[in-house]
Amino acid sequence: MYKNLLLLILMISLAHVVSAQSLDQQADSLMQLIENETIDTIKARHYVTLGALYVYSNPKKALGLIRESLAFSEKIGFDETIGLSYLYLFNVNDVLGSHVDTLKKYVQLLEQVANKTNDPSLKLKTYWSYAFYHGNFEEYDKSLEYFLKALELVRKHNLSKRQEAQLLGNIGGALNRNGDQASALKYYKQSLAIDDPENYFSIGVTNYNIANIYNETFNDVDSALIFLDKAMLALEKSSYYRVLVAVLIEQGKCYDKKSQFERAYQLYNDAYQMIQDRNLGENQALILGALAQHYLDRKAYQSAIEYSDKAIDLSEERQDYKYIKRLYRIKEKACVEAGEFEMAYEIKSKMMARADSVMNTDLKSKVKQLQTEYEVEQKDLENNLLKAETEANRKTIQSRNATAIALFLVLLLLSSWAVLVWRSNRQKQKYNEELEATVAARTKALQIANKSLEQANYELKTFNYIASHDIKEPIRNIGNYAGLIFRKIPKELQANLKQYFDTIKKNSQQLYTLIEDFAKYSQMSKDDEIEMQPVDLNVMIDSLEMSLSAEVQEKNGLIINNGLPEINTSTSILYTILKSLIDNGLKFNESAVPTVEVSHQMKENTHEIYVRDNGIGIAPEYHDKVFDLFKRLHHREKYQGSGIGLAIVKLLVEKIDGDIHLQSVEHQGSTFIIRLPKRD
Repeated sequence: MYKNLLLLILMISLAHVVSAQSLDQQADSLMQLIENETIDTIKARHYVTLGALYVYSNPKKALGLIRESLAFSEKIGFDETIGLSYLYLFNVNDVLGSHVDTLKKYVQLLEQVANKTNDPSLKLKTYWSYAFYHGNFEEYDKSLEYFLKALELVRKHNLSKRQEAQLLGNIGGALNRNGDQASALKYYKQSLAIDDPENYFSIGVTNYNIANIYNETFNDVDSALIFLDKAMLALEKSSYYRVLVAVLIEQGKCYDKKSQFERAYQLYNDAYQMIQDRNLGENQALILGALAQHYLDRKAYQSAIEYSDKAIDLSEERQDYKYIKRLYRIKEKACVEAGEFEMAYEIKSKMMARADSVMNTDLKSKVKQLQTEYEVEQKDLENNLLKAETEANRKTIQSRNATAIALFLVLLLLSSWAVLVWRSNRQKQKYNEELEATVAARTKALQIANKSLEQANYELKTFNYIASHDIKEPIRNIGNYAGLIFRKIPKELQANLKQYFDTIKKNSQQLYTLIEDFAKYSQMSKDDEIEMQPVDLNVMIDSLEMSLSAEVQEKNGLIINNGLPEINTSTSILYTILKSLIDNGLKFNESAVPTVEVSHQMKENTHEIYVRDNGIGIAPEYHDKVFDLFKRLHHREKYQGSGIGLAIVKLLVEKIDGDIHLQSVEHQGSTFIIRLPKRD
């Protein structure tokens, strides 16, 4: 789309020529004008217009015509069409996939003519060409720099409001590709604010780009759909069906996110029908990939695998690898979800071998480039021979030279092709050997890792059993016997020894709590099946208030229920989570009336449960660390605990497919936000 837009912008001056006529009719009309024209400058303009017509439809033919235009323009010394010839030579070589040095050469030649003439229009085309040149090689900072120069030039010389709108859209595109979506939105909206209601293509593409940012970056599906509707209205008037297909697919993605799968499928079907009706074969892989993602979202994993396979095969057939990596990822995920782990592993291996196919594609591209250059040179030779028909001696000499050059070029082409194929096969063999070695090494490493994991699980179970049965009892006995010994000591010695015995008792209690909490954490880490059922949160909070009544009375605290709904989750796990958070809110609290407030908010697909307290708060640098195992933020002398409580909370939240976040300011209380999926 980047290159298509470049051609559209550069050919604005040809808009009156490009009408409902067919391309050949336009070419015939221009040829007749060239033959009948007596003014050289006008003839030169017709020449360059003729070459520009074929840039996309027949780039090889365009290359020959534009070279003829350049030769004629240089002969009469007409800088305007010399500059335009360089512009279209850059564009047609870009379409043909020529070497980067060739592209850069023509932009620099265009720049020289623009500087020589000081023509704002040619300078604008120079900046625009440089911007697209760098954009095609993903150098978006440089691309943005030249678009901004072009915009400044348009505004300075008041060239065209339509050009200004297109440049603002291109600046937004460069910022978007560079990851600055907020700035991109600003420029896109400035582009739309310019009143040019008949500039359907620019309006449609800009609305589509805005929708893409809202959908992909901000996950604002409803806003994205509004802009996609606007894009659809504009593009339907302009008949740019390739972009219309992209809009339909983006709408389908939005409805997939809203879980309105039937609506999404209808949009994908409309896009597929448009591709068939309008012969847009290059978009087939895109729609097949979108359908693969659609079925993956619907958890129809076999259909997702089937469509990703079709898209991959088509991309391989067309040697179009833009979406190949994403297609392999979709297929891999579908295989994993469907339990096809061996197939998923094979996909990983194929992705590793992608470098080999890319290398072969590059080799074929180089061979194709050699063939194109040879055909162009041959055409030039034929033209020279036709012009020299009246000169018999020169004709004979030129014929021999042409034959020798042609033979030399053919031999050079064949030799280059043979060397490239030989190197390709050698490299392919090397990649295959490396891939086999890598697969074998990873298989062995996986076996070792599995064995180590089994041993670690066994040791953890053993420790958990010992901690639960053989360690806790001696620790409890130490504390009890220390108390008995203290009571046996004479009264006159108890005063001096009380501090030591209190320390023994406190430390034995802390060790007992630590081992008990760690055993609980280990037990909860098991992947046991969890039963989900409707839970009335109001009833649960009432039960927790009764369970924690001693702590509430001791701290003169308060538990507030802000009106909670019934949700579908695990009763026991959520009870444990809320009890731990409420208990912490009361424990780590120095307010006159320690208060814990529990509230709820319903999002699109999630329940958000808020547990707020007016306690001591947590500094920002500890917000992530508080959920780590054995992480304590305060000395045991001030606040008792094992340092495992919040680690257990996080583990339990994740077991019921949720996540937990902390918002807190030191000395101003804390808010724990539990997000749980909405279940029917």
